[in-house]
Amino acid sequence: MRQWRPLAALDLGGRAVPIPRPEWTDLPEPGALAGLFGGRARHAMRVAQARQDYEHALDSHEKQERLRQRWVDQEHARHAEVVRAHCEELNRHNAAVTAFAERVSQRDRESVQEYVEMVLDRTQLPCSVPHQVEVAYNPLGEQADVRFELPPVDVVPTVASYNYVVSSATTKEKPRPAGQIA
Repeated sequence: MRQWRPLAALDLGGRAVPIPRPEWTDLPEPGALAGLFGGRARHAMRVAQARQDYEHALDSHEKQERLRQRWVDQEHARHAEVVRAHCEELNRHNAAVTAFAERVSQRDRESVQEYVEMVLDRTQLPCSVPHQVEVAYNPLGEQADVRFELPPVDVVPTVASYNYVVSSATTKEKPRPAGQIA
């Protein structure tokens, strides 16, 4: 009756991994011929624009990474709360089971009756068998009287077996003895 259900580990999915930081890539220097026709000035403007775009990408990355880290921290805190509540519930349940087991070992009338009824309720029986049980326990004699309703006699097959006769291509029934039916 005790429970030891572990909780699944925290799964953050793809957000568990930090966002890759943007990398700076140098622009190739203009060739000697391009330098003669204003290529160096255009190159300097492209480098300045690329540096500005890179700084903007770094700022955006830092903001996104802070948001991701805040979310990860919140998820860890939420999961820790779920684990704490789960452990408290298991501890309460297991303490109740321990108390119940103690009452049964002390031969408490109601606890023993409840335990025997639980055992009989968990007995695997066909659907046609009634599952109603009455238990009376006497702690002085340490005796449990169990009243268990059996199915009616008409659920017992009247035929014990069938034999196939090849020569006549017929089936013969062998009746079940009355003692077995009773």
